[in-house]
Amino acid sequence: MPESQIEGKGFTVKESKFDFFFGRVTSNTKNLRRSSDNLENLNLLGIDEAADGRERLLEIFQEGLNAPEIYQDILQKGRQIGRAEGRVEGREEGLAEGRAESYLEVIYRLSVRRFGVWTEWFDDRLKKLSISELEDLVEALLDFSTVDDLAAWLQQHESGDMPVAP
Repeated sequence: MPESQIEGKGFTVKESKFDFFFGRVTSNTKNLRRSSDNLENLNLLGIDEAADGRERLLEIFQEGLNAPEIYQDILQKGRQIGRAEGRVEGREEGLAEGRAESYLEVIYRLSVRRFGVWTEWFDDRLKKLSISELEDLVEALLDFSTVDDLAAWLQQHESGDMPVAP
């Protein structure tokens, strides 16, 4: 079924975009942050969904279409901001991936040195852990006596159970 749309004079807005404008998008952390920022910015402009906010936004869109030079300037600035945000997000994602790789390397090297074994089973489970769980595992490895301790820790985290502190 096609998504419903709201028609303006010379433009169309998908209904779901209003969820994004008014802070209701929670599909992931990035979209949640952007949607919340949109709501905050609209509130600063005095645009409230409950008080004809959709209609006001449609009017603003129409005004933008009627002033193409302003629209082009805003569009260009928006693209510049979007590119800058993209670079920052890319850098953050790269740093996070680098941290995860570092923790994986430490876990692998400590495990092989202490227990003398490593299997694909460990790799499969480690790839599913968050960075904070990898950090916790690096510390927990220092207390493990056997490879079974490592396997038990990974199984507890795989099922969502947290290990019990001694």
